[in-house]
Amino acid sequence: MWTIRIDQVGTVWVHLKSGAALPYNAGQFKARVQALKGDARTQRAKNAFKFLHTPVDARVQVLFCVTFLSLCVINPPDMTPVALVHSLERKQLAHKAPVDAQAQLVDMWLYQKAENSKEAYRRIVANFLAFVAKPIPQVTLEDLYQYAGHLEGLKLSLNSQKTYLSIIKSLLSFATKIGMTQVNAGAALTLKSPPDSLSKRILSETEIILLTHAEKDPRNRMILRLFYASGIRVSELAHLKWQDLTPRGDSGQIEVFGGKGGKSRSVLIAKVIWDELVQLRGNAREHEAVFKSHSRKHGGHLSRKSIDRIVKAAGVKAGLTKKISSHTLRHCHASHSLERGASVALVSETLGHADVKITSRYLHARPGDSSGLYLTL
Repeated sequence: MWTIRIDQVGTVWVHLKSGAALPYNAGQFKARVQALKGDARTQRAKNAFKFLHTPVDARVQVLFCVTFLSLCVINPPDMTPVALVHSLERKQLAHKAPVDAQAQLVDMWLYQKAENSKEAYRRIVANFLAFVAKPIPQVTLEDLYQYAGHLEGLKLSLNSQKTYLSIIKSLLSFATKIGMTQVNAGAALTLKSPPDSLSKRILSETEIILLTHAEKDPRNRMILRLFYASGIRVSELAHLKWQDLTPRGDSGQIEVFGGKGGKSRSVLIAKVIWDELVQLRGNAREHEAVFKSHSRKHGGHLSRKSIDRIVKAAGVKAGLTKKISSHTLRHCHASHSLERGASVALVSETLGHADVKITSRYLHARPGDSSGLYLTL
C-alpha cells in the first residue's frame, strides 16, 4: 500500500506499508508527467490509483498519485528517492545501500535529541535532500547556498530559515565526525542573524493578568497560570501526569521529563499555584493526565496543538493585540522573573536551558531562588 502527501514546501512524500517514508523532488515528478504524456500505461496507473485509501492534497492528488503509480509500473532508473527517512532494519552502516546508510546516519544523529524535535528534524532533512536530489556525501557548499536561496524564496521567516540551515549544518558536521563524509560542506556556510524581536513578544505583567482572568474554564485557566508560573515548554506541560507533581512544604514541585536533549529537571512552584492544582485535581489518579482532553476517549492528554489553540483563544478573549502562543508565556516567565531579581543562572536552570547565554537574552541579572517564586501570581 502506497500513500502520498505533499508538504508545505513542496516535497512529495511516499509512505510505504513497511513504515518507510520516501521524499521525492517535485520537479522530477513534473518532468515525468511530460514524459508519460500519451503513454498507454498511464491508464493502468489510473486504475491502480483506486486502491489508494489515504486522501492527499486536492491540488496534486491526480497529478502526483497517478504519476507515481506510473513510475512504479515503469520503474525508471532516474526516479530513485533522495532519502530514506526511517528504516526498520538495523545493519552496520558500511554494509548498507546508500539510501539505507543515509537513513541510519539520520537515526544516529537524532539519537539523543528530544522526541518532540525528531519529527521536525527528519522533515527538514528530507526537505533538504529532496531539494538537492543527491546523497549527503555529495552535498557541496554551493548546494547549501542554493538551498538557502530556496528557503528565502518560500518567504519563510528569517528565524525559520536559520533553523532549517542550522539543522542541516549539524547533520553534515555529524556525517564528517563519523567519517561518512571527508569534508564538512556546512562548516563554511555563514548563517544570517535575524533581528532579535524577543522584546516584541513579551507581554507586560498587566497583560498576563488580563489573559488569565479572561479565561473562565478552570482547566484552561490553570494551563495559562502554570505556563507562566513554571516556564515549562508546551511539550512538557502536555505530558504532565499527577504523579509528576510532588508536595514540598506548603507548596510543591514539578518533575519535568523529556526536555530538550532528553534532560529532566525539577521546578519549584509557588504555593498559590500549587493550591490551584490541588483543587483542579479532585479525585484524579496518579497516572492520569493533569490536563485532560474533553473530547478524547477516557480523557487522555491534551495535544500540543490543542494547548496552543487554548492559549491563542485566551489572547483573543483578553483583547490582546499581540500574537501569542504557549512559548510566549515561557518568554514572559523568564523576562519578568529576571526583572524581579532572579539570577540568570537560576532562570536558566528553571527553564532547562543548555547554556546561560540563551537565558541572557532576557537581560537583567540579579540573585534569587526558584524564579517562579519572584512572580506576582
